[in-house]
Amino acid sequence: MKRHSRRPAVEARMAALAAATGAAPRLLHFDAGEDTLVFERLPGVTLDSLLRDLAGSREQRTPAEGLRRSPACSSRHRQRRPPIAFLELVGALLGQALRSVHRLSLPPGEPSAQQPSQLAAVSVGAFGELGEGALSLLESWHRDAGLVDALARLGGPSRSARSRTSLVHGDLTADNVIVSFRDHDQPSVAIVDWELAGAGDPAWDVACVEADLVSRWLCTARPRPGRPAAEWLGGTEPLRAFALRAIEAFRSGYGAPDRDERASRLLGAALLMRALALADAGDERERVLARLVALVGKRLICAPREAARLFFKSRNGCEGALAAALRPIPVNDR
Repeated sequence: MKRHSRRPAVEARMAALAAATGAAPRLLHFDAGEDTLVFERLPGVTLDSLLRDLAGSREQRTPAEGLRRSPACSSRHRQRRPPIAFLELVGALLGQALRSVHRLSLPPGEPSAQQPSQLAAVSVGAFGELGEGALSLLESWHRDAGLVDALARLGGPSRSARSRTSLVHGDLTADNVIVSFRDHDQPSVAIVDWELAGAGDPAWDVACVEADLVSRWLCTARPRPGRPAAEWLGGTEPLRAFALRAIEAFRSGYGAPDRDERASRLLGAALLMRALALADAGDERERVLARLVALVGKRLICAPREAARLFFKSRNGCEGALAAALRPIPVNDR
């Protein structure tokens, strides 16, 4: 059951449409007077919890061991697959589910989903929801006229989406994906929380999934006070390999294995969104990581071809890829 949605009637309509494709839990009841939505309960865990187990306890075990020991992956039928194969399977299933949602065309008059152009012209209401750290980041971005212009231009639909306006989730991150195990041979996925959904460009949802995985990879870095970024980026390499394989499986399941320049720019914008959330965490380390995520996002927006090659196709490992593209990031010793 969900109460106090910001757009309850819209969420109810969008969730019901998505459920009809099999990609979301069924909406059982909607009370407009109480702003209450009741959904089918799905047995399972969030993809977020699986990824946290993957990244957790890096000092004691590898990412593969972390996922293998996850309570969510402890059943015998899940142990039959190596952890990375399991994660790739979930990524491919998510891609297939999202593809089925994006095949839906919304009628004229439906509200827009959250989109990247909102970073170029932030509403008064959005300002009120941002903390000091996020506002500081946003202010620095808006001093860059080229970046603001690039973000504004990303608001237009891609060529493939011009003829129709798809149902778009708008905030598709791992905590909005439920992994269920009703079938003992294979997991299934469901997308939840359609509060920010509406009409939009399907490529934005794809970028949001990728940005969630990329930011989790980057956030395994351990900034060292007073040291340049190149000295502490190498430790993120194990999760980088997992993240890139999960992204490849997701894009393959979605039916768009190749990333063009616009897709790279959208990924950059989605990373800026992730950076805003990190900047308000209140922890000095996470504020530094927010700057790292934002720098990667900005580079993808402003130099998409070069940045995509460095971050995702470089054979030099994470340290070489990131250090080649980013300026050293000083870390305050606090």
